[in-house]
Amino acid sequence: MCRQTRQRVQVLATIAVGAVLIGSLSVVKAAEQRIDFTNLMNVAVRGNGIQKTGGCNGCDDATAVSRQMIRSGDGYVEFVVGEPYTFWMAGLTLSDGNVHFNSLDFALRFNGNDSVDVMENGQYQGGDSYYQPGDRFRIAVMGRRVRYLQNGNVIFESRQSARYPLVFGVALGTMGSSVRNARMETNNRAFTSDGYYNEPDRYTRDSFTRLDRNDDGVIARREWQGSRGEFNALDNNRDGVLSTREYARLSGGAATGTSGQLIAVNPAQRWTDTGMWVEAGDMVTFDAEGSIEMSGNNGDTATPAGSRTGRRAPDAPLRNQSAGILIARVGNAATFAVGDRRTVRAPASGELFLGVNDDILVDNRGEYRVSVTIQAR
Repeated sequence: MCRQTRQRVQVLATIAVGAVLIGSLSVVKAAEQRIDFTNLMNVAVRGNGIQKTGGCNGCDDATAVSRQMIRSGDGYVEFVVGEPYTFWMAGLTLSDGNVHFNSLDFALRFNGNDSVDVMENGQYQGGDSYYQPGDRFRIAVMGRRVRYLQNGNVIFESRQSARYPLVFGVALGTMGSSVRNARMETNNRAFTSDGYYNEPDRYTRDSFTRLDRNDDGVIARREWQGSRGEFNALDNNRDGVLSTREYARLSGGAATGTSGQLIAVNPAQRWTDTGMWVEAGDMVTFDAEGSIEMSGNNGDTATPAGSRTGRRAPDAPLRNQSAGILIARVGNAATFAVGDRRTVRAPASGELFLGVNDDILVDNRGEYRVSVTIQAR
């Protein structure tokens, strides 16, 4: 075989492999869904996550499992860490209802000291890493191999092969610890309370989730961001709410954004987790109001647009911006200024966080109230 022919064969093979990978990913994406937790013990459901509310502090007596499961092939579970210095474990495990620290097949262990590692059936495997609240973790099954990722980076690959079916199991030790924004992707059709059905496209699902602020599975008129006429046109059965199927009739599947509810930003903490997930390229609009005090000096106040005196904080996240200005970041991407109103294109995919541009936070008082609207790219 001549050199040119061999190169052409290699290129064609690369294209073919790429097409197979893209096809496989599209199958997985088609089944993305927020987790429906069951077998709840000493936990409360908080939106699309859970929190330990009872039991013994430090014991693995606060547990839950997902109704969704990976029955075969590829898939993953993904979640966000809620608090620092908490002890708990979460991961993929065989669907036998046995959820304890030592029974999870493929789990991440959060050690209570801002470190995380990999545990499989109670045995330490490695993957030691540090984390902070808001970090996103994923446990993915790819070709029966299991990989553990933190903010998109692989921290460990299991030496064990996956067995099916796999559910997401959580065992919380520290009182008040939580798992947030939990999602699964499987090769199955999406699970609902009345059976399985083919979900709408990904952006339809994501924009529906963002509008459904109270997580009751429907969009009420007060949550709707469009006109009353648009709402009525989609409300096929005239019951005053939009189901996922009715919402999927929206042309393009992603014509509206989020929120319908103000997010309170606490100026005494570095970041406030909005509970919203954005994709790189989404258009994000912020509308903010409120005022804060940034020290014991009653005149040292700010609005979302920044300090009323124009002062700056030398060790704030954005030193070239006014102290007190509303700031944001997506995942671990760079922090950017928001102010009282701004529309930006999301620089990355990830959880959306809001904060206040100040260097000393403990003496701050008041709050900003922010409405966020996300328009899918």
